[in-house]
Amino acid sequence: MENSNFNLHNSGVAPQNFMVLAIISTILGCCSLWGIGFILGLVAVYFASQVNPKFYQGDIAAAEKNSKNARILSFIALALFVIGLIYTSYMWYSNPEIIEESQQRAREMMEAWGMEQPD
Repeated sequence: MENSNFNLHNSGVAPQNFMVLAIISTILGCCSLWGIGFILGLVAVYFASQVNPKFYQGDIAAAEKNSKNARILSFIALALFVIGLIYTSYMWYSNPEIIEESQQRAREMMEAWGMEQPD
């Protein structure tokens, strides 16, 4: 049986680096609970940025490991964003007085800053 790392290196195909997924999860992670998704997204971007250099240095195992880590951390960050979105939606819809209070605070701030209120 042939070594899969040897075949991968000879074929010239680097593992997928998931950079776009890592960047999207970092941006959406800003809106996650307590910012944990943002931190995980940044770590995912780091791992994604290490895939191609490791591959071209010949360290196929490290490239594959970094690719896997970037994917896993990105999905965790996205999951935290979705959980936060569901939690926030639930809190807003189960407590309508929160919406009224926040709208009243926004009106007061606009008046304090001399801004016109939208109709």
